[in-house]
Amino acid sequence: MGSLILGTYLSLLSMVFALFFCYLVQREIEKRKLMFLLVFIYSFFIRIPAMVPGFENAQIQSTIADWGPLPVISAILIAVISNLLRQKDFNKSFKIFLLILATSVVMIAFPFPVSPHPELLYPVISAVTIVASGYLIWSRRKVPDLMFLLAMICFTLAEVKGIVDSGVEFVVFAYTCAYMFLALVFVTARENGGSDVASFFALVRELEKTQQELEISQNQLTKAEDNFKSLVNVIADPVVIVDNKGNFLEINDKIIEETGFSREDLIGKNFLKTDVVTAKSKAILIKNLAKRMIGSNIKPYEIEAKTKDGASIYLEVNAQKIAYRNKSADLVVFHNVTERKTMEKKLEKYAEQLEEEVKERTKTLKENEEKLRSIFNSSPDAIAVSDLKGNIIECNKATLDFLELSTKEDIIGKNGLMFVAKQDQQKVKNLMKEALKNGPLINLEYTALNNYNHEFSAEFSASAIKNHSGKPTGFVTIIKDITERKRREDELHKSETKNKAILNAIPDLMWQINKDGVFLEFIPAKDFPTIVLPEQILGKNIHDAAPKWFAEKVMRYTKQAFQTKEIQIFEYQLPFTSGSDEIHEYEARLVVGGEDTILTIVRDITERKRMENELRRYSEQLEELVEERTNALKESQERLVKSEKLAAIGQAATMVGHDLRNPLQAIENGVYYINSELSKIHVSPEITETLQAIHNSVDYADNIVKDLQSFASKREPLFKKTDINTLVKETFTQIKQPENVETVIELDELPKIEADNDMIKRIFVNLAINGIQAMEEKGGTMKVSTRKANGFIEVKFEDTGVGITKDNITKIFTPFFTTKAQGMGVGLPICKRFVDIHEGNIKVESKEGKGSIFTVNLPIQMNGGVKCD
Repeated sequence: MGSLILGTYLSLLSMVFALFFCYLVQREIEKRKLMFLLVFIYSFFIRIPAMVPGFENAQIQSTIADWGPLPVISAILIAVISNLLRQKDFNKSFKIFLLILATSVVMIAFPFPVSPHPELLYPVISAVTIVASGYLIWSRRKVPDLMFLLAMICFTLAEVKGIVDSGVEFVVFAYTCAYMFLALVFVTARENGGSDVASFFALVRELEKTQQELEISQNQLTKAEDNFKSLVNVIADPVVIVDNKGNFLEINDKIIEETGFSREDLIGKNFLKTDVVTAKSKAILIKNLAKRMIGSNIKPYEIEAKTKDGASIYLEVNAQKIAYRNKSADLVVFHNVTERKTMEKKLEKYAEQLEEEVKERTKTLKENEEKLRSIFNSSPDAIAVSDLKGNIIECNKATLDFLELSTKEDIIGKNGLMFVAKQDQQKVKNLMKEALKNGPLINLEYTALNNYNHEFSAEFSASAIKNHSGKPTGFVTIIKDITERKRREDELHKSETKNKAILNAIPDLMWQINKDGVFLEFIPAKDFPTIVLPEQILGKNIHDAAPKWFAEKVMRYTKQAFQTKEIQIFEYQLPFTSGSDEIHEYEARLVVGGEDTILTIVRDITERKRMENELRRYSEQLEELVEERTNALKESQERLVKSEKLAAIGQAATMVGHDLRNPLQAIENGVYYINSELSKIHVSPEITETLQAIHNSVDYADNIVKDLQSFASKREPLFKKTDINTLVKETFTQIKQPENVETVIELDELPKIEADNDMIKRIFVNLAINGIQAMEEKGGTMKVSTRKANGFIEVKFEDTGVGITKDNITKIFTPFFTTKAQGMGVGLPICKRFVDIHEGNIKVESKEGKGSIFTVNLPIQMNGGVKCD
């Protein structure tokens, strides 16, 4: 029964508030109001099953309990989040609500086995809504936000299971309060510039009164605004007025002067979209503007602004919320603190540098103190501190070792003169007094006395210790045992005496200089005169005592000797004596003689140089003679080898010619006889062709024999007056020319020359045959030309055949080299040999696939050769 009453009551209550929101939506269609209209309509329909008897424990009631509250509390959450985000466009939020509403309707109408877990989901949504509403109340202090909070609390108490269990009366009360608070949200708030119900009636009552007052105050307002603008311009600091969103409403002239921006650049624009302040300062300004608009009091603060040309200026901001043109606005007065800010930064930087320097100085002092203490304790020299009377106050371990003492107690408090030999005590006293008057004493020798009264050589350095006012308070003394050094000095003295004796015995010139080039010692030579004497050069710099070139050379080798620690040798030339024209050569050897001295030994090498030059000339002549004899021997050997090869070839050619010619002649005679007999009878063409092939083969074999004999022949040429053009013409009468080869002959007028007719004709025949053979397959043109050029007769054989490859062109004149299927490879070598006999030359130019050009140059007048008629 209680469930039926509750369902009926909530259904009616939902209907009442649905009608109320229908009224609000009818007055102004706004999606927030439409959302809550749908919420109350939805609530009315989901309460209907509870009004029907018998449905108390039905499955639909369980589904409604799970999904029913979801659209209601979700609508409140969406409205609160929308306010929190300051959304102007509620479309996306409204679509989300519609999706949630549709989901709940579907799940109730078609009960799928899916649960939203209301015991977890609804408390979470309620908690988020309550927290967001609380934040809005704290930040904005608006009544609608409080209504949302109270509505959500009431819905939570009424709907969320497990929070309260107080019976039907409490649920009725909670729902009633929740619905009332939701209605009050729209009664107490203004949204999107429209008036709500409560404010509407208030405005109607005020409207007439305001209208009357408005006309009265219009003129006063205009005058006040003019006065206000004048007052703002009178202010020495920049002043702006912005609305609650940051749009510039008014600026004074000082703003233009300070920033360089004009009124047109700023008025009506939002400062967030201008470049007048930095991004960081914009965030500060908008934050403080929002706080002032809700009534907060903001203390003066500083920002960084930018002038129109990009320079930075620093401004102190003082602002006050005012009413300007009947709207809330912000009056902002800026004070330029750029200079102060710059000085503050400089001062801050200086303070940091000063602090850092103090820290560094303190650190350095501590480090120096530690270093001094470390030096004092670890120094190998004895260090003692005494008062003005000489009583020892402190000492290091080296002092105990120096005096052969066990502990500091054996020396502290005792007078330092106890450890000085009696004969030197007065001397040390006087020296310590001198240290007080004249300053530190350095490396003064005295006789020390150890704990066992043993005397030994020592040296000390002493300095007065002074307080902050400069008054002496004691001494610090550094003492060294120089016994070993004294012994070494004695040995060094003896060694120097010995070395001087050795140096005096050396006949060469010697001198010793330091790193700076100052002569320390000079020993004249014993076997040649010296231009200068020792007393003229000792103590002087080499640049002052010797020619510039010689001084620079010596110093250059001196530097190298010090760097490499090796002996440096150089040679030079000087007159043998002063004013003499006789030039002698000298060798200088530079040896490092100590840490900063160089010993130079100079020897006269004139005679040695003369002997060396004679030996060099003799050696060069001998080398030339050997090379000449070697070349002659090589040439003779090459001629001998070539001669032997040719002799062997000639012998072989003679033998081959003798052995082949007889059978070849017999074959030729047989062929002739057979042809004679066959001419009397009719024979087939095949027999005739066969006999012709035999005849051609015999001719080919005979030509090979002739080539071999010609190549190996040592016949002397028979020179006589010869017409080269005639030989060219005769050449082509002896050669069988294929039909696909065209011959072109171009002959200039030429003088007769001394030549062997047979050799020259053989050259021309071989070159012509080679050219024609290169064009047998594809045909082409054989061009032969003659001309007179530079004392030679030039004969060119040009073909358009297959050409010669780059690899083969260097081998074509080599005996027995051939690329033909038939041939011995002696044709071109014969040509070259015959041309050489005529003191001429043969050249070849060829492009593979395009043809070759062989050029024979024969001298018009030979320089040698045998002329015979």
